[in-house]
Amino acid sequence: MRPLLAPLLAALLAVAAGAWQGWPPALGDAAAVLAFAGALAAVATTMLGFILAALAVVASVAHTPLMQRMRQTGHYGDLLHTMFYAGAAFLAIDVGAFALLFGAAASHGVMLLMLGLHAAALVLLVDTGRKFRLVLVNL
Repeated sequence: MRPLLAPLLAALLAVAAGAWQGWPPALGDAAAVLAFAGALAAVATTMLGFILAALAVVASVAHTPLMQRMRQTGHYGDLLHTMFYAGAAFLAIDVGAFALLFGAAASHGVMLLMLGLHAAALVLLVDTGRKFRLVLVNL
Protein backbone atom coordinates (compact mmCIF):
# COMPACT_ATOMS: atom_id res chain seq x y z
CA MET A 1 0.00 0.00 0.00
CA ARG A 2 3.02 2.33 0.27
CA PRO A 3 2.89 3.36 -3.41
CA LEU A 4 -0.57 4.80 -2.82
CA LEU A 5 0.27 7.02 0.16
CA ALA A 6 1.72 9.99 -1.76
CA PRO A 7 -1.02 10.02 -4.43
CA LEU A 8 -3.75 9.80 -1.79
CA LEU A 9 -2.20 12.67 0.16
CA ALA A 10 -1.89 14.72 -3.03
CA ALA A 11 -5.53 14.04 -3.88
CA LEU A 12 -6.72 14.98 -0.39
CA LEU A 13 -4.64 18.17 -0.37
CA ALA A 14 -5.89 19.15 -3.83
CA VAL A 15 -9.52 18.57 -2.87
CA ALA A 16 -9.09 20.45 0.41
CA ALA A 17 -7.34 23.37 -1.30
CA GLY A 18 -9.94 23.41 -4.07
CA ALA A 19 -12.81 23.41 -1.61
CA TRP A 20 -11.16 26.11 0.50
CA GLN A 21 -10.50 28.34 -2.52
CA GLY A 22 -13.95 27.81 -3.99
CA TRP A 23 -12.75 25.78 -6.97
CA PRO A 24 -14.11 24.98 -9.50
CA PRO A 25 -15.50 28.09 -11.04
CA ALA A 26 -19.07 27.69 -12.17
CA LEU A 27 -19.41 26.07 -15.54
CA GLY A 28 -22.40 28.13 -16.55
CA ASP A 29 -23.48 26.54 -19.78
CA ALA A 30 -23.38 23.18 -21.47
CA ALA A 31 -20.68 24.29 -23.92
CA ALA A 32 -18.28 25.07 -21.06
CA VAL A 33 -18.91 21.67 -19.46
CA LEU A 34 -18.33 19.91 -22.79
CA ALA A 35 -15.10 21.82 -23.43
CA PHE A 36 -13.84 21.06 -19.94
CA ALA A 37 -14.78 17.37 -20.17
CA GLY A 38 -13.20 17.09 -23.61
CA ALA A 39 -9.93 18.50 -22.30
CA LEU A 40 -10.01 16.10 -19.34
CA ALA A 41 -10.66 13.14 -21.62
CA ALA A 42 -7.90 14.14 -24.05
CA VAL A 43 -5.25 14.52 -21.35
CA ALA A 44 -6.22 11.37 -19.47
CA THR A 45 -6.43 9.24 -22.62
CA THR A 46 -3.02 10.45 -23.79
CA MET A 47 -1.40 9.71 -20.44
CA LEU A 48 -3.08 6.29 -20.29
CA GLY A 49 -1.62 5.56 -23.72
CA PHE A 50 1.85 6.50 -22.52
CA ILE A 51 1.50 4.25 -19.48
CA LEU A 52 0.42 1.33 -21.68
CA ALA A 53 3.37 1.96 -24.03
CA ALA A 54 5.74 1.95 -21.06
CA LEU A 55 4.24 -1.36 -19.91
CA ALA A 56 4.92 -2.77 -23.37
CA VAL A 57 8.54 -1.66 -23.14
CA VAL A 58 8.92 -3.25 -19.71
CA ALA A 59 7.40 -6.47 -21.03
CA SER A 60 9.81 -6.49 -23.99
CA VAL A 61 12.86 -6.34 -21.71
CA ALA A 62 11.48 -8.76 -19.13
CA HIS A 63 14.16 -11.40 -19.74
CA THR A 64 17.20 -9.18 -19.26
CA PRO A 65 19.55 -9.66 -16.30
CA LEU A 66 18.43 -6.30 -14.88
CA MET A 67 14.79 -7.38 -14.79
CA GLN A 68 15.73 -10.69 -13.20
CA ARG A 69 17.59 -8.82 -10.44
CA MET A 70 14.65 -6.45 -10.08
CA ARG A 71 12.32 -9.42 -9.60
CA GLN A 72 14.58 -10.82 -6.89
CA THR A 73 14.70 -7.52 -4.99
CA GLY A 74 11.01 -6.68 -5.46
CA HIS A 75 11.63 -3.59 -7.59
CA TYR A 76 9.97 -5.13 -10.64
CA GLY A 77 6.69 -5.65 -8.80
CA ASP A 78 6.91 -2.13 -7.37
CA LEU A 79 7.38 -0.70 -10.88
CA LEU A 80 4.44 -2.68 -12.24
CA HIS A 81 2.17 -1.71 -9.34
CA THR A 82 2.98 1.97 -9.79
CA MET A 83 2.32 1.74 -13.52
CA PHE A 84 -0.98 -0.08 -12.99
CA TYR A 85 -2.11 2.43 -10.35
CA ALA A 86 -1.25 5.32 -12.66
CA GLY A 87 -3.14 3.66 -15.51
CA ALA A 88 -6.14 3.05 -13.25
CA ALA A 89 -6.14 6.68 -12.11
CA PHE A 90 -6.09 7.98 -15.68
CA LEU A 91 -8.78 5.48 -16.63
CA ALA A 92 -10.94 6.75 -13.75
CA ILE A 93 -10.44 10.31 -15.02
CA ASP A 94 -11.46 9.14 -18.49
CA VAL A 95 -14.62 7.54 -17.14
CA GLY A 96 -15.51 10.72 -15.26
CA ALA A 97 -14.79 12.90 -18.27
CA PHE A 98 -16.89 10.73 -20.56
CA ALA A 99 -19.69 10.79 -17.99
CA LEU A 100 -19.58 14.59 -18.15
CA LEU A 101 -19.54 14.46 -21.95
CA PHE A 102 -22.65 12.29 -21.94
CA GLY A 103 -24.66 14.49 -19.64
CA ALA A 104 -23.65 13.87 -16.02
CA ALA A 105 -24.11 16.94 -13.85
CA ALA A 106 -20.94 18.98 -13.36
CA SER A 107 -21.63 19.52 -9.66
CA HIS A 108 -19.14 20.97 -7.23
CA GLY A 109 -18.47 17.53 -5.72
CA VAL A 110 -17.89 15.87 -9.08
CA MET A 111 -15.46 18.59 -10.11
CA LEU A 112 -13.54 18.32 -6.82
CA LEU A 113 -13.38 14.55 -7.30
CA MET A 114 -11.90 15.05 -10.76
CA LEU A 115 -9.36 17.50 -9.28
CA GLY A 116 -8.34 14.93 -6.66
CA LEU A 117 -8.04 12.18 -9.27
CA HIS A 118 -5.86 14.43 -11.41
CA ALA A 119 -3.56 15.23 -8.49
CA ALA A 120 -3.20 11.55 -7.62
CA ALA A 121 -2.65 10.56 -11.24
CA LEU A 122 0.05 13.18 -11.74
CA VAL A 123 1.94 12.06 -8.62
CA LEU A 124 1.74 8.46 -9.87
CA LEU A 125 2.89 9.56 -13.32
CA VAL A 126 5.95 11.31 -11.89
CA ASP A 127 6.79 8.24 -9.78
CA THR A 128 6.33 5.97 -12.79
CA GLY A 129 8.56 8.19 -14.91
CA ARG A 130 11.25 8.23 -12.25
CA LYS A 131 11.24 4.44 -11.91
CA PHE A 132 11.05 3.88 -15.66
CA ARG A 133 14.02 6.22 -16.20
CA LEU A 134 16.06 4.18 -13.72
CA VAL A 135 15.23 1.01 -15.62
CA LEU A 136 16.18 2.49 -18.99
CA VAL A 137 19.42 4.00 -17.69
CA ASN A 138 20.50 0.66 -16.22
CA LEU A 139 19.62 -1.55 -19.20
